[in-house]
Amino acid sequence: MWSRSVRMSYEEAMKANAEDSSSESSNTPPEKLDSVEFRYERQQSKNLDLAASLFYHYNFQIISYSGGSDAVLGNQKEWGVELESSYHTDKTKIGISHSYTKLLSFDLEDGKSTFITAKPYGYGDDLAQWSNHITKITAEQKLDDKWTLDGSFRIYWGFPGMKDYDQYLHDTSNNNVAQLFEMDNKPYRGNYYLNLGLRYKPTNDMTIGIFGYYLLGIFDRDLNKRNTGYSGFRDHAPAVSVSVEYKF
Repeated sequence: MWSRSVRMSYEEAMKANAEDSSSESSNTPPEKLDSVEFRYERQQSKNLDLAASLFYHYNFQIISYSGGSDAVLGNQKEWGVELESSYHTDKTKIGISHSYTKLLSFDLEDGKSTFITAKPYGYGDDLAQWSNHITKITAEQKLDDKWTLDGSFRIYWGFPGMKDYDQYLHDTSNNNVAQLFEMDNKPYRGNYYLNLGLRYKPTNDMTIGIFGYYLLGIFDRDLNKRNTGYSGFRDHAPAVSVSVEYKF
């Protein structure tokens, strides 16, 4: 599959560009991504489906908003692969996937700076805000005609690109980020999100459910962390919700 995706820029930038009398054109170019993807799917058996995808982003023209006008920040190239499997019976559904993404190049425009990766500055070759390896597991089990148990588990296996970027900041500045880099390796570790749910269907029209989110935080709150960049992160608090659905 070949595809081209576009995304419009910030409204403030488009407005400023439209009102700029010195601009050659009042039209603001969108961010553009050209990619190629190969996908293979196979029904291995009656209950087991397999799939694999390989993609290559060969022309990712990134638009940056700075100083009231649009500007092309740079061109990014990357590739990745995802493996998927799905097992299903009348009572059981299990899905597992694992993806790998790798930055190939990032050509930064002259005079521009970026938080996407430290590669243009000579530090590493990974994305700063994305995990190279990601695993997702979903499951649903019908206990009987009325009770159903389901859950999901997502794993982001670490952030080497963020560590590279903070190493760059550490070597080139004396701000708080640089100092924090020397103190703690925790921001670059993995993120682990476990959600579980139990649904009860007393009648055909009513469903009652109880759901737990970010449950691993009960044992270690930093397993639920969400990276915010610059050696920073915040922890999701474990939470519980109850729902009642009735169709009429």
